[in-house]
Amino acid sequence: MGSIVTETARSRWDRLTSATFEQMKTALAFLSAFSPDEFDHAMDVAQSGVRAAQ
Repeated sequence: MGSIVTETARSRWDRLTSATFEQMKTALAFLSAFSPDEFDHAMDVAQSGVRAAQ
């Protein structure tokens, strides 16, 4: 079972790293409407990571 989860996560990571800017914007816009709490959490994590890197 662990290999299935790992393969799924790897597939998502591959899609994420190969997405264009427009694809990212579209995906985030969809996520913000479909699941606003998860969107807010993801943005908080991303912004805290950016702040930590500065």
